Amino acid sequence: AFSPVPRSKRTSGWVDDISLVYPHYFGDEKALQQMAEIVPANKILVMNWGFLDGFNRRVPEYRLPPTGTVNDSLVAAVKKTRDMGFRTGIYTSLALVDRDTHPTIMEEYGLDFYYNAPSEKKPAATVSEEERKKNWLVYVHPGSSTWHEYYAGRMAEVHRVYGIDYLYQDVTGCATGSAGIIDGRTFNEGVIACEKEIRRRVPDAALGGEYWNIVNAVEEDFGIISLLAWGGAGHAAEISRPHNPHPILSYLFSDYCVLWPHGVAI
Repeated sequence: AFSPVPRSKRTSGWVDDISLVYPHYFGDEKALQQMAEIVPANKILVMNWGFLDGFNRRVPEYRLPPTGTVNDSLVAAVKKTRDMGFRTGIYTSLALVDRDTHPTIMEEYGLDFYYNAPSEKKPAATVSEEERKKNWLVYVHPGSSTWHEYYAGRMAEVHRVYGIDYLYQDVTGCATGSAGIIDGRTFNEGVIACEKEIRRRVPDAALGGEYWNIVNAVEEDFGIISLLAWGGAGHAAEISRPHNPHPILSYLFSDYCVLWPHGVAI
């Protein structure tokens, strides 16, 4: 139904050669050389996650706020890593926006708050610092054609400027039956449309993301099941809580049973 293209026929087929995802900083020559003694560099994906110190979470620009300029140190570090034979990946998100590092996103891109219940009140245009930090992670519904065309262009720019091989998309599977329909698409259909546009513009880069569902199955090169506990014991307890759906159910009924972990959508 989604007309997926097998990875063997994609230019991102290099993913099949990856044996190890190594969560580390780019450009750390000593550590990378040591790892390459264990697993050949061309079989390693060096992955820079959002929780690493110094990581720029201004998704999706990856520029140094507030100047908006290219992060030259990141460019150099990625180049060094790739020159050593490694593949590189970074955290991105086609739906999740970090308002703490991107506080003007609503005004810059003409976005507005969207809710799935009429009883909820639209927040004021300006809110207190305390209130803003409370809602620092918000979602853009990727059903919006305007948004996913813009975002795919940003991913192409990140790939071109920084030379990133793998564009990890956070919470690609987050949806509920009441997430709404925008431009005729549910949340998951919007993710698929967005990933198709990213793949069209950046065919050599691999895509991936969290939560095992139809989106992961048909479009992505890497997928992470919803019960994967990569954040420690506390995180494991949170994501394995009783009302979380099993990954198989998430796959079969992803528009209805994958939970939306943050409540604010824009």
